[in-house]
Amino acid sequence: MDLVTTKKHKVTARDGTQLNVFVTLPKNYTNQAIPTIIYASQGRGDASIGDFDYKTQLWANRGYAVIQLNFRNASGGFYNFMQGDVSQWAPALYQDVVDVHKWSIEQGYSEKSKTCLFGEQYAGYIALMAAAKNQSMFKCVAAIGAVSDINNHLFNLEGFTSYEQMLSRWSPSSALQHDYSPISFAND
Repeated sequence: MDLVTTKKHKVTARDGTQLNVFVTLPKNYTNQAIPTIIYASQGRGDASIGDFDYKTQLWANRGYAVIQLNFRNASGGFYNFMQGDVSQWAPALYQDVVDVHKWSIEQGYSEKSKTCLFGEQYAGYIALMAAAKNQSMFKCVAAIGAVSDINNHLFNLEGFTSYEQMLSRWSPSSALQHDYSPISFAND
């Protein structure tokens, strides 16, 4: 398999925040819109700095444009960013996915009707929420190990980091968690 290069770009989100985005295109890319995978990165490891990432290389080898997005909180501001409740930080993050998708279409990389989202763990949650809140925008979403039900995650997993802090700030009966849980948007 031939490896392809990844190029870093800065994308301005709707609120003016600069996002790091890495674009990997297939070897024989011909400056036309192609099916795309928007890869929501956890903000750590090789994928977050544009170095070798086996998933990105595999997808590019199969003909997809791969747009890797590092979230606004990935560059060290995670603690301060997460001090708000989910209604403050979640919308900004899933709107970043939408903004990057629109940017990739404007750049001519992405075929509008053939874009899928991918994320793992926390980034998987954001990918699920971006798709749930923008159902007609994305062809599909794949998430590995993602939180899909915030109440279940916060109140049934006592090993969760900062469990005591979460209990003091969240209510198990809160509609807030329901509104920001991807499972709430699943169709029967």
